[in-house]
Amino acid sequence: MRFPFPGFRSINTESVIEMKLKFLEQYKHLGKEIYILFWGRIVTSMGSLIWPLLTLILENKLGYDATLIAGISFAMSILQFPMLLLGGRLADKRNRKTSLSSAIW
Repeated sequence: MRFPFPGFRSINTESVIEMKLKFLEQYKHLGKEIYILFWGRIVTSMGSLIWPLLTLILENKLGYDATLIAGISFAMSILQFPMLLLGGRLADKRNRKTSLSSAIW
């Protein structure tokens, strides 16, 4: 199937799909650890979605005004840095696995 675009030559969609599959083939033979790290990064990155959602929740569900929401966001961002340092130090002193499991519970 061909889709003509103005000013460009026609693009064959089958060749585009083949190019994408050929690009992904280089990742087929990686170790299990790499896939675990990949999905861990995806899940961790999804956690950053809380910041924009938090402002919507605070405004729409709890009825907070913009000044209070800004103060809460500012306080959270200021407190995040020392807590990350503390968590990193604890993870270095203890076993990382027990640090992570205790942080979850």
